[in-house]
Amino acid sequence: MSRRSKSVVISGSVAMGAFFLICLLPVAYMFFATFESDSEIGFDAYKKVLFQARQWTLLWQTAVVALSAVALSLLFGVPFAYLTVKSDLPLRRFFGSIYFIPLIVPPYMIVFSWDRILSERFPLGPWLKEMFELKGALIGAFPLTAASIFLFLSYFPLVILLTRSALSTQDPSFEEAGVFSVSEKRLRRGVTLRLALPGIVTGATFVFIFALSNYGVPNMVQANVYALEVFYQFKTAYDQDAATASAVPLVLLALIPILFQRILEGGRRYSSPRITNREPRIVPLGRWRIPALLFVTVFLIVTVGIPIGMLLWLAGGISSYRGALDVEGLGALPDLLSSLKYAAAAATVAVIIGAFMGILAARSRKLVSGSIDFLSMLPFAFPAGVVGIGLIRLWNRPGIFDVVYTSSAILIIGFLCRFAPFAFRAVGAGLKRVDPAFEEAAEVAGVGAFRRLFGVSFRMALSGMSCAWIIVFILGLGELGMSRLVSPPGIQTMPLRIFSLIHWQYDNYVAALCLLLVGAALLPLVLFYLATGKKLEIR
Repeated sequence: MSRRSKSVVISGSVAMGAFFLICLLPVAYMFFATFESDSEIGFDAYKKVLFQARQWTLLWQTAVVALSAVALSLLFGVPFAYLTVKSDLPLRRFFGSIYFIPLIVPPYMIVFSWDRILSERFPLGPWLKEMFELKGALIGAFPLTAASIFLFLSYFPLVILLTRSALSTQDPSFEEAGVFSVSEKRLRRGVTLRLALPGIVTGATFVFIFALSNYGVPNMVQANVYALEVFYQFKTAYDQDAATASAVPLVLLALIPILFQRILEGGRRYSSPRITNREPRIVPLGRWRIPALLFVTVFLIVTVGIPIGMLLWLAGGISSYRGALDVEGLGALPDLLSSLKYAAAAATVAVIIGAFMGILAARSRKLVSGSIDFLSMLPFAFPAGVVGIGLIRLWNRPGIFDVVYTSSAILIIGFLCRFAPFAFRAVGAGLKRVDPAFEEAAEVAGVGAFRRLFGVSFRMALSGMSCAWIIVFILGLGELGMSRLVSPPGIQTMPLRIFSLIHWQYDNYVAALCLLLVGAALLPLVLFYLATGKKLEIR
């Protein structure tokens, strides 16, 4: 084994150990703790919880909501990605730069915006209530349907992001080989979209799991799903063991698409078998140019323009922002700074761990690389409530554990549990593109092992690492479900502050705080674009 291989193995193994302790151990301990001698749950209680008719109803409703959100995301997201990457659509670069905005708006704020749009203030709400002959709130009348739609509106950018990445990294020679022998329709279906299938499925998997574990949206629309059941058992019934048992179906349900995605992907990340720097082949739309432009424009108006416009209208003038942040008003400035600090810390640690795990996966044989890849995906199967319970059961004990549990460190660990896999996936995609020959050349020149690692591999994958940091930062900034469980007394994040204010009808302050949170999330994206001239993409 060369010095380069030894340094990669050692650093990668340490990163794998840290990943296991931070991301996998809390949930593993949560399940094993229910079988300790002083626990009353055991197998009988598992059977009691898991075989109730009500549990199966909840599981079915949860699956329907998540699958509906996935179906809508695929229905609109895949055509959008294709049109903005592979066609001569007017303004396609502009459209490809703003679609991700709903991803940085917390999902419960999407519900808040549309709830106000469908209220009595605007004609649409009363018209729909009259059409459906409703007397109460419009959103609450169809809770499962509303939850599916709002989760789609929140997470569809994930499908677009991964599909665009898959389409933009395809080798055009695959299409060029068949362009003269088959129709454009068959070429698109049989080659272009088929090669992009791993990216499409990965995006759909992310949407499914985020929809499965979301707490804020079902809570606001009063949809009875499994994520709320776990919170109820833990926060209302104060039954940790029952909450743990109730989490089992949710975890198993989340594992299904992960396993399917791993089988389909076959070791590839988001793209065709051959990653290339060549520009994608552009397909002329012809007479479909105007209809395609209308589709993309209307879609972005509905998903981006209307919700953000409503927030701006509700926030009003500068006085709302001052009142929300000033100590004499709501005094939310410390919460905003805390959220920024915790999200930035979690993103930094996640990128460091993901970088060393990624270089180990990229420089290892297929079996080892595939195993690392699969382990990195496992935390996606752990919903926010499950992660929160696992952290509490592991860290809520005397000694050094209690020091962590009662400090902001528990929130940073929670963000890592939830979003570190994103860092590994993004960094790993960048490291896959680094040719090992560059490191070998540096080794011949006498450059040390870690200097080669940092000065060659990580430096050439810097764009992917920056994307990973931004993704984890944005997701951590808006995280709600896990924070509601583990946030220590006296420590509050901005999402917790916003969620509590929604129920007190402080619409102007809520909208102002949400826009400030969105602005904070946009800042690293703007800096990344100014520094590199590139949009956020995983390649």
